[in-house]
Amino acid sequence: MTRRFAYLLAALVVALSAIGIGYAAWNQNLSINGTINTGSLSACIILDTPPFASSSEYATIAEGDSSDTNLVINISNAFPGNIFSVNYIVVNMGTMPADVAIGEPDITANGTDAAADDITIVVPAGSEPTLPGTSASGSISITINDSIPNTGTASYSVNIPIIVSPS
Repeated sequence: MTRRFAYLLAALVVALSAIGIGYAAWNQNLSINGTINTGSLSACIILDTPPFASSSEYATIAEGDSSDTNLVINISNAFPGNIFSVNYIVVNMGTMPADVAIGEPDITANGTDAAADDITIVVPAGSEPTLPGTSASGSISITINDSIPNTGTASYSVNIPIIVSPS
């Protein structure tokens, strides 16, 4: 019986060893190392060609000292009822696809002869998807209202945000 017990004990040791080896073979860790670089969102605005249109043959509109994020527009000989169009292009300068939209304008009158409701600005609704390096175009409408002063110069600052979000 002892011999039988010795064989059984040896078989049990071999079986448990096999289970340990099998467990070790199935219990391995996988390590993943890496680096994630996020993309960038950036846009600039430029005037399109032709940049302007006017409802009056007497009124003129011209570009001032503009930059990538600031359009300066000068209107001369305007009177109530004139409507001007400013054609623009927004360029996706970032590294990832983006939805580009023009936000609601904030009009500030500069000086005592001007009021914010002297002009009405209409911007396009919605957003336009753009890939990096591509552009979307649109038109901003400027209407001269009846409340504008009849003579002299009225100066306005209009802040229209460019909204860039991942697409």
